[in-house]
Amino acid sequence: MCGSCVKLAVKIEAAHSEQLTRMELLADDLKDTRFAPDEAIFVIEGAQVEFLMTRARDALEQVSLIPLSLHAYAAARTYDHPRIEKYHELIDFAACERDYHDDVLGLSSNWLQQLGLDFWVEGIDLAELDAPAQFLFFLHAKHIARVVKNVVAGRPDIKTFYAIVGGTMLPLDYYFDSDVTAAIARHICESFGRRFVCIIAPERPRHILPSMPPGPAETSMAVPVLPPAASSRVGFAPATVRNAEQLRRALHESGHEVVLFPSKVWGMPPLGAALESEREFEVFLSSSEVPSSADYARDLGKLRDQIMERRARSLLPGCIVDNPYLQFQFDHIVTRRWLGYANLIRRAVDFVKATPLDLFIHCQHFTAEGAILARLYERKGTRIMATQHSGWPVDPNWLSPRHARHALAWTRSSMRRIQEYDRNATVYVTGAPDLTTFRDATSPLLHDRVSKVRQEVGGRKIVLLLTNALELHCIPFTDLGRHFETLSELAAIPAEYAESVVVLIRAKPAPVGEDPILYEKLSGFDPGSHTGLSSLDFSECLDVADCIVGVNVPTTGYFEALERSVPLIHVQTCAALSLHPDLPPEAIVKITDVKKLWQAIGAALFDSEHRSGLLQRQLAFLHSDRKPTFGDAPDPLRGAIDRVLTRRARFDPLRLFRRNSLRRAAPEVPSAPVPDIATLPVAQTVAAGHIDRLLVSSDDRTVIVEGWAVAQNLGAPARRIHAFASGVWRGARNVSIERTDIVAVFDDPRLLRSGFALYFRLDGPFKLEHIAVYSELPDGTFFQLTLPAMSELRAK
Repeated sequence: MCGSCVKLAVKIEAAHSEQLTRMELLADDLKDTRFAPDEAIFVIEGAQVEFLMTRARDALEQVSLIPLSLHAYAAARTYDHPRIEKYHELIDFAACERDYHDDVLGLSSNWLQQLGLDFWVEGIDLAELDAPAQFLFFLHAKHIARVVKNVVAGRPDIKTFYAIVGGTMLPLDYYFDSDVTAAIARHICESFGRRFVCIIAPERPRHILPSMPPGPAETSMAVPVLPPAASSRVGFAPATVRNAEQLRRALHESGHEVVLFPSKVWGMPPLGAALESEREFEVFLSSSEVPSSADYARDLGKLRDQIMERRARSLLPGCIVDNPYLQFQFDHIVTRRWLGYANLIRRAVDFVKATPLDLFIHCQHFTAEGAILARLYERKGTRIMATQHSGWPVDPNWLSPRHARHALAWTRSSMRRIQEYDRNATVYVTGAPDLTTFRDATSPLLHDRVSKVRQEVGGRKIVLLLTNALELHCIPFTDLGRHFETLSELAAIPAEYAESVVVLIRAKPAPVGEDPILYEKLSGFDPGSHTGLSSLDFSECLDVADCIVGVNVPTTGYFEALERSVPLIHVQTCAALSLHPDLPPEAIVKITDVKKLWQAIGAALFDSEHRSGLLQRQLAFLHSDRKPTFGDAPDPLRGAIDRVLTRRARFDPLRLFRRNSLRRAAPEVPSAPVPDIATLPVAQTVAAGHIDRLLVSSDDRTVIVEGWAVAQNLGAPARRIHAFASGVWRGARNVSIERTDIVAVFDDPRLLRSGFALYFRLDGPFKLEHIAVYSELPDGTFFQLTLPAMSELRAK
């Protein structure tokens, strides 16, 4: 054989070897593939298990399923697959704990500096800004690498490993699905000399889909220009703020103009009313291209190349920096996400220059809009205030890169924890937040659901197991093995209570929460334990409980439990990663010896003296912990905001009380006198409209009506929407929300701003038949909108 032929043969053999070690299997070919007992499939989330089982269940009988998350493990157990690795036995929780609190926290902030690199835009370090996202990526990568190493080392009988990946690789961004897990598993397997096959799914199955609506179309290159402020102007980035509507309402009631900054990534929280046309503005700072984007893109492309060239200097683990299959993730971080940050910063700089604010409020939980605007406005001397994501401060890794000088806290225990992380911040306690929830008033409702559950348990006392999320994107929050062993003790009701007590489970809802089937499979709970409360919302679950037990991963729901005067017991048998309420012993029964659990439950349920004393201590703690900073003010939240805005002046509660009392007493009225429903002039023009949604608060006192209204022959949207209850006028809002669908229906661009969202309060319980909604047309006449039908009202 000639030399060239030999070279060609070697080349062909090398190519064939490469194909064998890096083989790909198309998802469409799954059903024709016969998997062998010496093969295994890594499943990353439950959606992948469902995908496999619905396409090729018979072909998978002999293959091992190796779950890489608790969610995937639950799905595999649901399908009763015969060969499943026990996920919770693969986890090194002590290593997770070290990574979470120490190693990864530092790496996420300085990994780029280790390479002698940085990238600044308008004085903002993009790597530092993006630290919360890097924390999740690095933590996830290290955890998955450890689990896969444990599997590969412990299963020498497995010759080939498979994993599902997308046709286009999906990077890891915050809470969403990604192909990072498969890339790490592939790198680890090949480093051990084991064959790895990618199952290519063009339409990749997803576990967590983005739930937020997309932001406004990114077409305008112009920075919004607002008119001069008529009063004090406050900016508010409401994304991830749980009580965003309460804060927004407080700003309006204090007479401030409000500039809302929605987030395209995190979405705008559902707010109870449409924009106030004269006192409220919505500014969307797009991350799409700006005139300097070409420069940013070029420079970030160079930075990406420099990172690859210098990665040997990095202290990041090899599963990240030496992994060729993670190139797509670094490309995404540097050339896409950071480019978006750069564009957003450039837009924000122009807006901040043109629009001074007296105060800017954003969530302590990282969002790009909040972090960037806080930095830029701080430089201008604007007061910056952080508000809470929930009832307890978020972990340090999720904080915005720079702390605010002022902060709002719901409780004093939360205030103390905030001050531990930022001793320079002034924290104001605002007391119990308004966390009103809404139900669809037109959906079928079960009759007296709480009473129905009580009837079903036959008069037995109900012990409510209140759980929180056990993992986030595969990262376990507690030692799962110990956790489910502890739950087994709760599931084993002692004989003396077998006829008088039942345990029901309220699991964290999907998609973040775990599948309740795990409590049955791993802890021995009866199936009825995790289905008995399926018809109830969280508030109703608390109402039905005679005693509440939480295990290992506390939740801010504990504060709501304390409000209900229900005995609360917390069990802590192993560590938890995330920052959660550490309530004092006088407020909560804390069990560390699981053998004493049922003794504590029995005392809380059947020892009246013990129960009474426990409830008194709980309520005393709650009252003390929620004592607001400005307790003499009519609204402590507004008191805190006013103090920050006028912090050089002496705070005068009496003056604030008089001013706010006058403002709160003034009714919300339209420009004309309050309309009388009996004498409304009937529309003579051709009018149309529709109520899209009718929402009612959990206390049956607040109503939100959303829809659209137009005057067709005038070619104009309606002017205002009015609500009446039992014939009494309850409020009005301008029709001003953009509705491109209505433009399309009527083929009339003049009808663009024809949408509305009307928020009003009732004096008594909600009854659909007492509600009437009218649109006020441009000619001064009124058109009644038809209410959706309600299947059944909840009995009171």
